[in-house]
Amino acid sequence: MKNNDQGAPSYQETAARLSDALLRMKRASALLCNQIDMSMLELSALRRMAHNHPDSDRNVFAQDLAEDFAASKAAVSQMLSNMERQGLLQRDFNPANRRKLIITLTDEGRRVVGETEALFLSDMTKVIEAFGEEEACALAGELERLCEIVDILKPIRE
Repeated sequence: MKNNDQGAPSYQETAARLSDALLRMKRASALLCNQIDMSMLELSALRRMAHNHPDSDRNVFAQDLAEDFAASKAAVSQMLSNMERQGLLQRDFNPANRRKLIITLTDEGRRVVGETEALFLSDMTKVIEAFGEEEACALAGELERLCEIVDILKPIRE
């Protein structure tokens, strides 16, 4: 690893290390999805919609998913249609705004979310034990900070 004049890694090297680490984390997350035969996007969508309810004013809609996942509305709609065919969710008209469909999980969708949450917690418990609780907590804080910074910078690139 090349260093700058002060002996610290260059921005380019640090960026490459961050990118590599995030890619490895993404692959590790994909292993969980392979256990349940779902894509990370599908699982993330299910988890985001787990608390949707026809009477709620905090529902997650298809447009929200498209924005969150930087995906087209058509791609999200196709994914939701596939998940609906699998019996994981249902879409109903929103009485407050008929242009937005309320997406709720079926019993099967809630079962899948519960199962994956249990698998995820089991896996993460092992990671935290190996890493150390204090260090894992500090890392979680730094990753949250990284995400906040990326979110702030995102509009600059758009």
